[in-house]
Amino acid sequence: MKGFDLIAADGRRIQAKARTALSQPQFEHEPSLNFDLSLCIWLTKDHLHVLRAWEVTPQALRASGRFSSKGDPMITEPQLRRGGTGITEVTTAVARVWL
Repeated sequence: MKGFDLIAADGRRIQAKARTALSQPQFEHEPSLNFDLSLCIWLTKDHLHVLRAWEVTPQALRASGRFSSKGDPMITEPQLRRGGTGITEVTTAVARVWL
């Protein structure tokens, strides 16, 4: 669906974003922010291991105040590491079920 990739068992619309950047990945999102939660996953280059993962709300994306060169809302890895309202670090849970 436009704006989200899957529906969780509890009905939340989830947008999944995965990046393999060597350092400080950024996660761009659809401008509509038509989802309940974004799952931002930073993977090793071979996709075998989760380096870090976060759940991010649309409100946190709006609050980040960052936009890509195309004008899409985005959030960077340093912003995610700092955390804050609407940002939850979930690396352990995601890594446990990866592959």
